[in-house]
Amino acid sequence: MQAIWTISTRNLKCDKALGQFLHGDPKQTSQFIPKVVQNIVDQLFALGTVQDGQIAVSGVFWPYLVKNRPKLEEAWLAYASNDVKQAADGSPLALFDHLAQSQKLVWVKLKTCNHGDLNASNVAIEPHAQDVRAFICDPGSIEHDIAVRDLAWLEVTSLLFDKADNGSSLVDECRVLYETAVAVPANVDYASGSPLAQNIKMLIAELRRAALEHCEPDVYACLVFNAALCQLLGLAIDPARNKITDRASAACLAAVTARWVAKVAPGVAQ
Repeated sequence: MQAIWTISTRNLKCDKALGQFLHGDPKQTSQFIPKVVQNIVDQLFALGTVQDGQIAVSGVFWPYLVKNRPKLEEAWLAYASNDVKQAADGSPLALFDHLAQSQKLVWVKLKTCNHGDLNASNVAIEPHAQDVRAFICDPGSIEHDIAVRDLAWLEVTSLLFDKADNGSSLVDECRVLYETAVAVPANVDYASGSPLAQNIKMLIAELRRAALEHCEPDVYACLVFNAALCQLLGLAIDPARNKITDRASAACLAAVTARWVAKVAPGVAQ
């Protein structure tokens, strides 16, 4: 395992991180995003073996969220705008409280080793002839876990750890991805919004396509909701070291993903 990470972080001469790559012109960048995601998925699944298993819905959520429920609410109250609070029709924590106690069993694929901190700064992009290659690096917890948790983490952090050059909210620009089914509809307009938002919409679409090959849609939606709540909690635990570029967007994403889970995953949300 250590050898894999040593190769990825020290011996590669890569042009840029995924975060920088996503700032490129969508006309050129978007054509490579499916390949980048496939590289990421192939490497993630090379890290460990996969087996089917059943877990309670509560097991989808980070136990630390439950232990720090007051801090989570503190972050929601501090960073959610009045408009977001009104649109949310109550705190997204109500849904979290329900799911974090649910003993309903769901089938998942469990992988013996996950990355644990997959964000756009931990994916290196290397130019290769007329193509690119992506390499994951700098692991986090590397624990036995749900096989696609890393993909949900990358989806959420891509929206929160960067900002568009025009100052717009990436959460707002990509909100269309949280209005219908987990699988991104074929008619999504990838050409609208800032260049970064266009590329991130394509990235998320490809992440979901890959995730749904190994995960039920309702479980993946809950994984995304969990990741959004983890990022929101981080603002209350250690705001100075947090990578989130717009704290209001973190609260907004928690509300948006809560509504999304309630809509697309009624089997676990009710």
